[in-house]
Amino acid sequence: MKRWFLLLLFVIPVSTYAQEYVPWLYPLLDNENNDNGRGFSIGLHSAAVAEIDASVRWKEHRLHLGLTVGWSSPYEDRVSELITNNSRVRLDKTGYFLRTGDIGYSRFLTERINIKMDLSIGSKTHFTNYSEEGEDGRIHYSYIHGNRFVIGGGIYFGYCITRLIEVYAGYSSLREAGGGIRFNL
Repeated sequence: MKRWFLLLLFVIPVSTYAQEYVPWLYPLLDNENNDNGRGFSIGLHSAAVAEIDASVRWKEHRLHLGLTVGWSSPYEDRVSELITNNSRVRLDKTGYFLRTGDIGYSRFLTERINIKMDLSIGSKTHFTNYSEEGEDGRIHYSYIHGNRFVIGGGIYFGYCITRLIEVYAGYSSLREAGGGIRFNL
């Protein structure tokens, strides 16, 4: 829950700053399809990640800027080597943690249907979580196997239910299958 709050604290000021201080955005916001051309979306994907993005629309085009964060994450405390043969240590979870910045472009094919392509750039962390019974209770820590730079792309199809609400679904090479809801303000 704390990550969602931090994402909102980042996206709202950035979009406000862009509208106020980037002059080329003003003509993009004037269009007859949507009164002010702005929007935001939230989505979930099968790779245990959530996404949030802000968008600007002009005519039948839309530009998206977003963030993707995984909710399967390593513990705060880290160890420098992998623990294998200790009876007091329990393996909790092994997985990947994904964080990306996303940029996308969508185009309306009809008044209600659009297609979106996006590019994601970020990092993917492979980790193993452990816990151990200690004198002070259970101790949690993680071993990070590796952190690597990743680039991926995706394609999504959207359908406008109303002028303000849109649902979308698609596939991304990093986030896998997923979908969400977009609010056109």
